[in-house]
Amino acid sequence: MPKSAETETPDQTGAIVSNGIKEIADVMKGSYSLHEVMYMILETMYRGCEFSRVIFCLRDVQEMKMVARFGLGEDAERIIPFFRIQIGQLSDIFNIAIAKGRGVIIEDADVSTIAQNLPEWYRTHVAAPAFLVYPLVIKGNCIGLFYADKSDRGTLLSDNQHKYMDDLHSMAVDVITQKQG
Repeated sequence: MPKSAETETPDQTGAIVSNGIKEIADVMKGSYSLHEVMYMILETMYRGCEFSRVIFCLRDVQEMKMVARFGLGEDAERIIPFFRIQIGQLSDIFNIAIAKGRGVIIEDADVSTIAQNLPEWYRTHVAAPAFLVYPLVIKGNCIGLFYADKSDRGTLLSDNQHKYMDDLHSMAVDVITQKQG
C-alpha cells in the first residue's frame, strides 16, 4: 500500500502497527506461507514506522550471503539487487549486527566511525542517512534480516515505534521457527 503524502500522527501510526500485528497473528492461526507473513510484517514496519523503504533478506547458505528477497518503498526495487551481504570476516555494520544477533540503529550514517564501516555497495547504491538492521536469529544462527531506512538523519524510531519493531521482529522469528517446524 502506498504511504499517504502526509505524515501520520503517533496515534495513527500506533493504530497501523496494532492493526497490522493483529492481522498477522490472525493469519498465523491458519495456513499461511512464509512469504505472505513476512510481507505483512514488512508492510506494517513500512507504514507504522514511516520508513522510506524496508527490505527483507534471507541467508543463502551456499554463498554465505544475506540476499534481499523483497522490499517496499522508495526505490526498493532498484536497490534490492545490491543487497547481497557477504557474511563472515568483514566488520561492516551489517556483519556487526549479524555477529551480535541484535538490532543496530544508525541515526547519522555520515559520522566517520559509521561511514568507514559501511560496505562499498551500500555507499554507492543506497546511501541512506539513517537506517536500521535487525537480524533474525534462531538457535544462535542468523537466518535473515530486516533493513529499513529514512531519507533524513535523526531519530529513526520513537519509543513506541521501537517497541513495535521489537514486536514485529519477534513475530518474524516465531513465523520462521514455526515454518522450520
